[in-house]
Amino acid sequence: LIARDMDVAVHTDAIPDTTFRGAVLWVNPLARPSSRTFEVRVLVPNPAHTLKAGYFAEVDIVTERRDSVLAVPSSAILHQDRLFVVQDSLALSRRIETGWRADGYVEVLSGLAQGERVIVEGNRALPDSALVRVGR
Repeated sequence: LIARDMDVAVHTDAIPDTTFRGAVLWVNPLARPSSRTFEVRVLVPNPAHTLKAGYFAEVDIVTERRDSVLAVPSSAILHQDRLFVVQDSLALSRRIETGWRADGYVEVLSGLAQGERVIVEGNRALPDSALVRVGR
């Protein structure tokens, strides 16, 4: 599924909330026997030298495109892919399955329906089933 010149998005904890764009440069056709993984090299333009040697990174490679997806702001996503939805003035913690992350948004594959209200600010220390008031 991965080939030369495919688009990639690179995320690193060293520079949170920033997505770096690049492309697949090379794919090793042979898997490593011990891990059954394939080495992939990507080229990421870094003109401002923001990315440094030694940074650990997560790389997303687009293997398919869809016309529309359900997505939420990345600030709504908490530890272990959880977020809070508002239901009957209560903040309810919910586990979701996430997909692609880009431009400050995270794709939601399951666990959330379109139109549900999601808490995107003030959610870090919020207890489950807390009474909330909707701002916007």
